[in-house]
Amino acid sequence: MKGDKTSQFRRRTAPGLAFVLGLVLLAGMVLYWVVLEREDRALPSGIAVASGVLTATQVPVASPGAGTALQVLVPPGTAVTAGTPILRLRGRTGEFLVVTPRAGRLDRLAVQPNDDIEAGRVVATLTDLADLAMIAPFPAETVGHLPIGAEARLELFGFKTNAIPARVVSVVAQDGGATAPQPADGTAVSGRMVTVTVEVTDTRSLPLAAGMRGRVYLRIAEGAPWPARIR
Repeated sequence: MKGDKTSQFRRRTAPGLAFVLGLVLLAGMVLYWVVLEREDRALPSGIAVASGVLTATQVPVASPGAGTALQVLVPPGTAVTAGTPILRLRGRTGEFLVVTPRAGRLDRLAVQPNDDIEAGRVVATLTDLADLAMIAPFPAETVGHLPIGAEARLELFGFKTNAIPARVVSVVAQDGGATAPQPADGTAVSGRMVTVTVEVTDTRSLPLAAGMRGRVYLRIAEGAPWPARIR
């Protein structure tokens, strides 16, 4: 009888507890964005910021022949070199290996042991860690003079490491009448825009992936200090 009452109490309180936890999570997210907005408004003079999306070259890894998967040799998330065996299969004429075509990080494995694999099937996806970059729009009058190779910083939303070093690899003009948001204060900026691409300079210990959203910080005045959270 006591156990039944306990079960009923849990069933009655579980929805309420989930609601409260949801409110706490929402409040935390709102507070995070409020703090970011205040810090953006207090950016040091000589620093420009815009929102962007992390991009990377995704390399498909295909099986060179048909066979049955015997063993996964490398788990997803592992950094590999070119020619690393990642999968062992058995075909009609014997066993063979699937190897990586280039260096990078194995981000997705679409095969399990005992799966039947057709020749040419993509069994994994590799991310080229040497080609991680973020693209963001900036007003031309603000950053149009930036030289290639200029120092930059990245901040990824929800990522534990804020100070991600990067460098400018391209500054490309958009259409003359283009309008784009300026994320620092949320207002719209009309006039000529440029697309700035910055390349991550050190990816060895960072679990970065294409599609991650964040901000690009550029130093547009020599000697300007970076905001404290991305130094």
